Amino acid sequence: MSHNKISDQGATAIANAVAVNASVTVLNLDANKIGDSGAAAIANAIAVNASLKLETLYVDDAILGNPQLVAACRAKGVKLV
Repeated sequence: MSHNKISDQGATAIANAVAVNASVTVLNLDANKIGDSGAAAIANAIAVNASLKLETLYVDDAILGNPQLVAACRAKGVKLV
C-alpha cells in the first residue's frame, strides 16, 4: 500500500480493517500522505486488536516518531520502520 497518496481519511479506513484483522503480518504504508490523525487511528487499531499478528509496520518519516503510534507498536511488539 506504499506510494498511493493515502491521506488521514484513507489511513482511518485502513485502521478500521487492522482493528479486526488477525492475519496481516506486514503493513507497508510508506510514501503516503498520512498525518497525525491517521497515525492516531492506526495506533488505536493496533492497541485494540486482541489477536493482532502484525509484526512490521512501515510508515513515512513524518509519522515515524508519532508518540501514540510508537507507544502502540511497542506495547504490541510491532516493529515500526
